[in-house]
Amino acid sequence: MALASADAVSVSSSSKEDEDEGGERDGSSKRAPVEEPISIVPGQNKLITSVYPNPTSNSLTIEYNWEGDEPINVEFFDLLGSKVMTITLVKGQGKAIANVGHLANGTYIYRTSRATDGGKIVILR
Repeated sequence: MALASADAVSVSSSSKEDEDEGGERDGSSKRAPVEEPISIVPGQNKLITSVYPNPTSNSLTIEYNWEGDEPINVEFFDLLGSKVMTITLVKGQGKAIANVGHLANGTYIYRTSRATDGGKIVILR
């Protein structure tokens, strides 16, 4: 999710209309309004810090910072949704070099197995 002008977004499960109607929605029972909003700060807790060069032809460097105990996968998909490649990142801060020379020219989507990070890469020869 990209936000152009805000540093944080507050998310709440109740709205002013819910409060005006006494919390009822479509005949359902009353519910208490949420006391404190949840804050989402874009860019915080990023696992993948950089992916380059983009576009690339044969290799891709992924810089990351992973503090979890178990390894995490970065999965690559073509635009039809087929998984074409997976690389594994281990705990710590480092760089992973992925060989993408076997992939056809085109745009690919990547995401972590925890779906916290993702983006696109372009293969161009």
